[in-house]
Amino acid sequence: MTLQTWLAFIGASIIILLIPGPTILLVIGDSLANRGRSAWSTVAGVAAGDTTAMAVSLAGAGALLAASAAAFTMLKLVGGSYLVYLGIKSILGARRLRGPGGRWSDPLAHVRAQVVLIAHARGIDAIEHPFRDAQDPDTGRRVAETARADGFTGMVAVHPAQVPWINSAFAPLESELSEAFRIVAAFRADPDAPFLVVGDRRVERSELQRARRLLGED
Repeated sequence: MTLQTWLAFIGASIIILLIPGPTILLVIGDSLANRGRSAWSTVAGVAAGDTTAMAVSLAGAGALLAASAAAFTMLKLVGGSYLVYLGIKSILGARRLRGPGGRWSDPLAHVRAQVVLIAHARGIDAIEHPFRDAQDPDTGRRVAETARADGFTGMVAVHPAQVPWINSAFAPLESELSEAFRIVAAFRADPDAPFLVVGDRRVERSELQRARRLLGED
């Protein structure tokens, strides 16, 4: 590898590292979970991992993975499985998932926000974690309403008694149905438009799918 190629690789790596992603979420989550300890140890660990990956790639592993689709797929599966394991371990090892009144602890609240953002960006439903105390409907109802306000589109029930207040919390409002009708009608009249002005706001085509799903057309 020439010096010019190596410097280009370093520059691209720095740009990628500056873009918010899993490592940024790791540092933020660790900072929230361990407020009495500096997050610089996590930053140092991330930097050491990136340096190791860079060294392995420069040693030829990158070219090997690029040449072998099977090896690359296996590496992604192993890495993804390990991340899932770490996530489950962190959740199960937490001292508490919710605080007083059903409020999520700060690290998990941050993770939930990322889940909602990714789900909406991908056009899929974000389903809230179940409230496990079936004997406390008042708190459960507040949890469901908060999840709805946070952007979740549904919630898992662990008992039949929870279904009515979950359905009530996530039922579409009349104003939301009315807006969905207007969005669908506007794009039906101009199906090739990348965006339209509906009412007093600009509506992107990506919102059309959500409007159709809300009306049961998707």
